[in-house]
Amino acid sequence: MSEEKRLSEELLKQNGIKPGKISHDERERIQRLIARDKARLSRTKWAAIISWLLIPLPSLVFVAVSPLGLPPGALKTIFAYSAILFCVAIFFTTSYFSPSRSLTLHQMLASLSNIEEMLRRMSKDREADSEQ
Repeated sequence: MSEEKRLSEELLKQNGIKPGKISHDERERIQRLIARDKARLSRTKWAAIISWLLIPLPSLVFVAVSPLGLPPGALKTIFAYSAILFCVAIFFTTSYFSPSRSLTLHQMLASLSNIEEMLRRMSKDREADSEQ
């Protein structure tokens, strides 16, 4: 067994894949998964950024309205809105960082399948060269 083939098989075994078992359709499915995950993470990232930027909004409203006089309990309401926005920002932030791990694993799987394909082509080229 050539060294390239052994390297390819070992890399795939580390990822729990039987060598030579990744079809073209499966490679396309992995690429679609990666594209879908990237789009979802992009949306989640922007939701997290916007929610972090909205946290000071109730405080700004308080500063703008305070010279006009505040009704009783307004300060508690402003703090409650700030706390809710803070929780929303934490939710979107954790929602962004948690799935990024699965995206990284999908990208690694795609890279391994590409390496396997390149090694397979190299071994075929070498076999063709040795026969000539």
